[in-house]
Amino acid sequence: MNQQLIKRYSGIGMKMNNVQRAAFNKFNEYVYFNLIKLDIIDKCFCSSNNFELLSKYDRFGLPFGTQICKSCGLITQNIRISDSSMELFYNEIYWDLISGEAKKIEFSTPPKTDDSSLFIYNFIKNNPTKNVRIFEVGCGSGDRIYTLSLKLKSDGYDVESYGCDYSDSALDFAKLKNITTIKGGFEEISKYGKADVLILSHLFEHLADLNKALNNIESICHDQTLIYVELPGVLDLQNKKEYMYNYQDYNVLAHTYNFSLSTLAFVFSKNNFELLNGTEFVRAVFRKSINKEVLIDNSNNYNEIIKSLNIAYEKDLLFHKKMNNKYSRYFKNIVKAIFNITN
Repeated sequence: MNQQLIKRYSGIGMKMNNVQRAAFNKFNEYVYFNLIKLDIIDKCFCSSNNFELLSKYDRFGLPFGTQICKSCGLITQNIRISDSSMELFYNEIYWDLISGEAKKIEFSTPPKTDDSSLFIYNFIKNNPTKNVRIFEVGCGSGDRIYTLSLKLKSDGYDVESYGCDYSDSALDFAKLKNITTIKGGFEEISKYGKADVLILSHLFEHLADLNKALNNIESICHDQTLIYVELPGVLDLQNKKEYMYNYQDYNVLAHTYNFSLSTLAFVFSKNNFELLNGTEFVRAVFRKSINKEVLIDNSNNYNEIIKSLNIAYEKDLLFHKKMNNKYSRYFKNIVKAIFNITN
């Protein structure tokens, strides 16, 4: 790994406002008093322990570094929040820390300008039945399940919508959209049967135990269930200006994994889910493969991801150089105006 990247991604963290600082301090307090428990990660999902360090800290300067598996290319944290502590973290800390807004939180990850619901809709419309049951795990304010439900209803579908989340405040927003809301995760929503469409939007990268997650997904799906997964793909970092192309800003303690489309497909293949369509955004649609074993070639994932991170790194440097030049010119013009300098 290029040592410039390690040096670049070992900073002290981004600036925080008072809301974020309070959440940051609460998190550290909960860890100190063992209310939030942490796990040390020494083995990859693929069972390899051949890791290479990518970063030492997350965007807030917390010691949640990341490491890439040289065998399969999956990026995981070297420590992470334990599964048993997830509910407390998401109910009391996560949204304040991420958004920095105490009263105007939207409890949703904004989509790109194109409508993400249409990505899955094109597969649903080929279904002969007009009855569709939609589940969303980690629904937040319910924006995605609501948008998809409206689209289907406008085309004559009979839709049942169910969303679960750990955050009480987020579920209060979802209820306003006529979504049946459930406090909790996979186990709680499974009481409502099986989904025809399962939405995992900016959720899968937050889960601690991927084997458990795959089994939970399988428990609420039938053979024809369409699974829509959306998350911030690591190969797309070179296109993500919102992170300033910077892996340190992209990396956050809540993301226990960084996926590319290929590493995501590799993980899902463990339970024989096949990729029907996907992009490096990442947006992806999976379905259970019944008649064949899903085989994924992950031999080039590591090299592909390292190459992409180096491209993002160069764009990051160029972006900050341009920003510094912009501010430099601005202050020079201010000085000229103050002292009436004409050249």
